[in-house]
Amino acid sequence: PTPFVRGFAPTKSPITKEITTDINRLQSFTSLLKTMSNEKDLFDSSTPQYAARTWIALEDSMQLDPENTFFVTQRYAMAVLYFSTSHDNDEWKICGSDEGGSDDTNKINSPRDSLGFNCVTSDGSFTFRHLSGVGECDWYGVVCDEILNVVTSIEIVENGLSGTLPSELSELNYLEYLDLSHNYLKGPLPVLSERNRDLRKINLSNNTFTGTIPLSYGIPDKLRTLELGHNKLTGTIPSTLFTSGTIRHLLLNDNFLTGELP
Repeated sequence: PTPFVRGFAPTKSPITKEITTDINRLQSFTSLLKTMSNEKDLFDSSTPQYAARTWIALEDSMQLDPENTFFVTQRYAMAVLYFSTSHDNDEWKICGSDEGGSDDTNKINSPRDSLGFNCVTSDGSFTFRHLSGVGECDWYGVVCDEILNVVTSIEIVENGLSGTLPSELSELNYLEYLDLSHNYLKGPLPVLSERNRDLRKINLSNNTFTGTIPLSYGIPDKLRTLELGHNKLTGTIPSTLFTSGTIRHLLLNDNFLTGELP
């Protein structure tokens, strides 16, 4: 054993330092993330929130500073979306995380690896898989403002997404376009918040969403397109959809809605 010299604390082993660092990072991220997610979900190993918290704090090669509140929030929200819509053997068709993928042919095995690309899209273009160690703005289906690096568009259509959409989506304050149509999403439609006023297009058609259309879909005062057709929605059409008077394209067909148009 290493002798103890009076006046000097024993040197920590690399393993001890690593464990201490991991604990500190988890605690720091948890303090921030519990303002976005249910704290119980952050500690429940079966939830997408737990998986996203663990990933962004310990596994993400970007190693964000937890004090970088805005970009931690954005990256975490995108990670929760991924973990919420991909489940073990029920992975996305293309450009899921590096750990898996239902279509291995989309993993790049060519000199282009030197550029960092690790996925080929259906149209043959190169991009990055979700949870890659690049900025989330470069992940498949994600578009950001080139100056501010804030997520403005998520378009992941017909890609085998399943599960439910997380409430953390509402944390993407600058989101303008959301298109997750032609997937296998279920459960209630995501509720919007006052932070989502910039939304211009929502297309969640051709999934299996249930429940009613949230009153909060009347919040975005720039919303022009709302497509919720071919789901299993029930109830009446909320009058709040027409409050702003901006909607020009509304598709609610093939649901179980009742009543008259407001």
